[in-house]
Order: sequence, then C-alpha cells, then structure tokens
Amino acid sequence: MDRANFDDLAAMITRADASPELRMMRSFDPSLAGLDLPDAGLDVPDPYYGESADFVEVLRMIEQAADGLIDSLPDRLTR
Repeated sequence: MDRANFDDLAAMITRADASPELRMMRSFDPSLAGLDLPDAGLDVPDPYYGESADFVEVLRMIEQAADGLIDSLPDRLTR
C-alpha cells in the first residue's frame, strides 16, 4: 500500500499491455483528495517495527480509505 507497491503493479500492467485503473488505497480517503498518484502522502506505512500506536494509526488510515472506497462504489459501478 505504498509507492513501491504502486510502482510494481504499474510495471506489471505495462508488461501485460493492460489498462486497468490503478489507485493507491488512501487515494479513496476524502481528506486526501488533493494528492496526485503516487504521492508519498498516500502511502500506508508498515507498522511492523513500530509501536502499538503505529498499528492503530495504520488501521485508522485504512478504515478511512475503505469508507471512501465504499462511498465511491455506486458511481464506479455505473460507469
């Protein structure tokens, strides 16, 4: 869920000569709507070597983005 993942997937899409929409998870967070892909501000940090609070913060980030993704589904499904 960071730029490295985004870049890896973008390279795979290029090699496959495909054209799916590629978004970073946090790009669905309405509070981050002004950030362009793949902005570092959209990264979800890896909390593995951090403190418990880091896991809580990452969960908060993902939940906000997931709520935004769910809210966007009706428009995305009617395209």
